[in-house]
Amino acid sequence: MKNKYHAVADVLLKLEMEMRANSLWTAITPSSVGLHSIQPFCVDTLFFHEWLQFIYIPQLKNIVEEGRQLPSSCDIVPMAEESFKLTNKRTDTILELLVECEQILMT
Repeated sequence: MKNKYHAVADVLLKLEMEMRANSLWTAITPSSVGLHSIQPFCVDTLFFHEWLQFIYIPQLKNIVEEGRQLPSSCDIVPMAEESFKLTNKRTDTILELLVECEQILMT
């Protein structure tokens, strides 16, 4: 069985691929102000998919690459479900991957 770090890295790669496939990945980096919001999920400055791309995925990748302790959970699935209700993009697989990542972190 893969270790937890490899499993998280695999899910993050799949998450990026799925976001790209559904046009939820951008080449334009948000402003510094947008990235440093104090609100949960940067709700006042970013769309949820931008938060995933520029905050969540890079932070988890960094933790994996440095071998630091992984969080025991992230609890982002409810926010993802709410946020994706507002989009016309196909997000079922993205939600499944976020659930999978959460399950890995909780084990």
